Amino acid sequence: MLNDARCWIWDTPCQVLGQADGTSLIKSPRAGTDYRIEGGGKVQCPTDIRDKLKLTSWLVEQRFAGEAAPLVTQEILDYIQTRRWLTFAEKKERFFLALAAVPNGARPSQIYPLGQDDDLGHRLLAWTEYRDQRDIVVLSKLFERQGLVDMQGVHTSILAGGFEYLDAIQTKVIASRQGFIAMWFDPSMDRACEAIEAAISLAGYSPMQIGKKPHVNDINDEIIAEIRRSRFLVADATCVVHDLGEAKVGIVRGGVYYEAGFARGLGIPVFWTCREDCERTVHFDTNHISHIFWADEADLQQKLAAKISAVIGDGPLRPN
Repeated sequence: MLNDARCWIWDTPCQVLGQADGTSLIKSPRAGTDYRIEGGGKVQCPTDIRDKLKLTSWLVEQRFAGEAAPLVTQEILDYIQTRRWLTFAEKKERFFLALAAVPNGARPSQIYPLGQDDDLGHRLLAWTEYRDQRDIVVLSKLFERQGLVDMQGVHTSILAGGFEYLDAIQTKVIASRQGFIAMWFDPSMDRACEAIEAAISLAGYSPMQIGKKPHVNDINDEIIAEIRRSRFLVADATCVVHDLGEAKVGIVRGGVYYEAGFARGLGIPVFWTCREDCERTVHFDTNHISHIFWADEADLQQKLAAKISAVIGDGPLRPN
């Protein structure tokens, strides 16, 4: 462990630990979460401040999705350049979530010092995608006008309205027991589908495979309706792979990507899975997102059930 190391992204104090797989684990407060980089100088740190901010925001997003230490690769850095900025509404949510992430949680008596070069200050910058502590102070003043916080100089505390807002964003998930399955429905995938259904059930939720639902409506309308009713979506990117000799080309399942994108747009968590032999066929638009790459159906069931429970918690139907 190097205790006097510098953050690869921000050149701020951090800790670095070498990993068995050749990557470096970087524990950097300014990055908002732990992250890993490939060894041997395989990736070059972005120099544009805008890319640094987006990369940091992406790391935080991956942490929200359950990835404890996201791996930064060249593909991720390429993606970051096309990534959109957070909206103001998203910054507002992350501001309050960052306050609630202090060791003892958000409390009425808690007074938060803003604009300081400490763990909270770093977290607020990282989570809200800002670069200047003054922006955090001004942001809090805006929320004071909304009756959410009380500002005393550069210190803030959460008011009743702020706690109600925090409750709303922490519990805004759909009150549903259903997990929707988006995948290639081919006979060769029947056992994988059964494994996904079993994983969803083990985590305490009810699997929804649209092909098994009786209906008389347009299938596309049914898919959209069921996604809206779901607590989360499992998107399996396994596809047909053609071996062209020098390269393998995957025929990606467009419907899976569409359904996953629709769910994500609604704020519904998406769990990505893919059979190991199809790893290189995962589309560029999503290969920067954490996937469960499975070797067989038993592996898929075990890993998926564990991740669902870890990220969103056990559901009400979990077996005793």
